[in-house]
Amino acid sequence: MRVAFLSNYFNHHQKPVSDALMSGTAQYTFISTQKLDVERKALGWTSDTDVPYVCTADGTAEYAVLRQSDVVIVGSAPAALVQWAARRSKLLFRYSERPLKDGNPPAKFLPRFLKWHYYNPPWRKTYMLCASAFTAGDYAKFGLFPEDGTVSGCERADRPQGKGDHPVVRTLSGLEAPG
Repeated sequence: MRVAFLSNYFNHHQKPVSDALMSGTAQYTFISTQKLDVERKALGWTSDTDVPYVCTADGTAEYAVLRQSDVVIVGSAPAALVQWAARRSKLLFRYSERPLKDGNPPAKFLPRFLKWHYYNPPWRKTYMLCASAFTAGDYAKFGLFPEDGTVSGCERADRPQGKGDHPVVRTLSGLEAPG
């Protein structure tokens, strides 16, 4: 199975799940769509460009990787790339922390509700890869990613057990690529 992880930039938050996917799948590539900004560098983040599975988007490389992928995991990435992958019937996972960290202020709920339903229409089979324990509950408030018909529940993506036994690898290996 060929897996691509599409996000703005590679960082220490994605490294555990990326390492597990690299060791537990046939082919894994992390596509970084932006350069690490000055603010993140000041916080001590590094781009880890020496990691063998990281590919930097340049306008063509990302499309070549996405074209060959069976599964696309999407973090914070340009909507055009996500839509490109979705139109080609790639098995699509959203990777997210909880969207309602500051509670559920009414002024923020409606725009988020509309945005997520626009980008995740009910006719497109999309799964959620939860990056925190509260993600599933927050998205359930939006009426998204119900347990019936999708991968049920969320497993922490930052706690690998053993080589090939990471919950994400087990989940992905139990699914079939569309086809």
